[in-house]
Amino acid sequence: MGEITAKCQVCSKKYKMEHYKIGLTINCPICNNLTEVVVVKYSSNSRYQITYKQFSNLLFYEPHSKVILPIIKKWFNCEAIFNGKVMVFKTGTGEFSVENIHKEIQCNPRLQYDLYQEAMTLWR
Repeated sequence: MGEITAKCQVCSKKYKMEHYKIGLTINCPICNNLTEVVVVKYSSNSRYQITYKQFSNLLFYEPHSKVILPIIKKWFNCEAIFNGKVMVFKTGTGEFSVENIHKEIQCNPRLQYDLYQEAMTLWR
């Protein structure tokens, strides 16, 4: 998968970032201030990108989570566990954060495409 070009919301400098980090809050690699990864240019490999914020909404908005969580369970052989506002995915080998699952999906072209198709169906 390719990189994206993002722009810091604090220093306005552009930087390269892994595509799966879109929507995450990170320390800017230039000024080190907290900023959201906002895309100014996509690579050609990110056609079916679901941002972290979009992914979170799919998980936490109940009508969508009823569709998406069983798919994730099937793909990763895991259970989603809610602890207040925090969700983790438990497998036989450990726990994974929403960020970890999002990254795994976005780094796998087949899963990325399948999730994108499901999301588009839900958002129509």
